Amino acid sequence: MTSSAIELLACSSVDEGADPNAAQAAFPEGVEAVEGDFAEPASLKAALEGVRSMFLVSRLGSDADILEAARQAGVEHVVLVSSITVRTHPHLGPAAENVTVEQLLKKSGMAWTILRPTQFASNARMWAASIRQFDTVRAPYADIALPTIHPADIAA
Repeated sequence: MTSSAIELLACSSVDEGADPNAAQAAFPEGVEAVEGDFAEPASLKAALEGVRSMFLVSRLGSDADILEAARQAGVEHVVLVSSITVRTHPHLGPAAENVTVEQLLKKSGMAWTILRPTQFASNARMWAASIRQFDTVRAPYADIALPTIHPADIAA
């Protein structure tokens, strides 16, 4: 993929009544728009036929169906955006969902990359004043590590 994930995501939108041809026109050359319905798992397999890599950011309750459809369609590699809370608070609701999806992905047989950012570097403007004034980024706890990733690096 020559375009970064953030550029592709900027081109996309969720519109249940969208015209697939209009969606295709929104993407850069070399990227194919496909249509699938999370409520109809069979449509997901058809949508994923021929797809080599999949970037998964989903909390629609259908991740198991999406991963199974990807496996059946022959997807080779899945990049999953999870959360650092998988390690820090795995018993809490959203973290527990992430734990489940990560386990499903690891057992899928597909190659995988799991990202667990706490925040995106593209939101770093909130640090500007602290950096200017103190030459540091301040956090509420002195010993805390905050994994940060820039969306453009996800597709690198």
